[in-house]
Amino acid sequence: MKNKAPTEIGKKYGQAPVYWKQMRGLSFFAHIFKKFGSDTMNLRLELKNGTMTAALSGDIDHHAAARVREEIDRAAEQVRPHTLRMDFSSVPFMDSSGIGLILGRVRLLSLWQGGVTVSGLSPQLRRMAELSGVGRLTKIEDGNERKVEA
Repeated sequence: MKNKAPTEIGKKYGQAPVYWKQMRGLSFFAHIFKKFGSDTMNLRLELKNGTMTAALSGDIDHHAAARVREEIDRAAEQVRPHTLRMDFSSVPFMDSSGIGLILGRVRLLSLWQGGVTVSGLSPQLRRMAELSGVGRLTKIEDGNERKVEA
């Protein structure tokens, strides 16, 4: 399969543009840069070998979580990954809506027998995830990509 040129989608309904590039049918890249209130939230999505990585950066509050959820869901429903890896290494703050973001993706991926891995949590975010029970439903990895039992 030839490399396809990047195409822009998402403008149909007034959404921010999402750029997709498919190479040999194995991977895609989407970079979303949006302004949420006074804070900026970045989301980078990559698919490689059946694993979709969602690298988040910036604060995750109610408004940011809603937008990130929409973008992750749209991409995941199109490619149906076996694993969704959510990378929080660049997230300094997350409220309870961030936990909802994770749990909702667990539910979505369970529809096609997929799983969710959470990585890069700061000590405070890790504690929040453990207290909420996220560790029982996902794999939690530390910054060195080593599995940590919750």
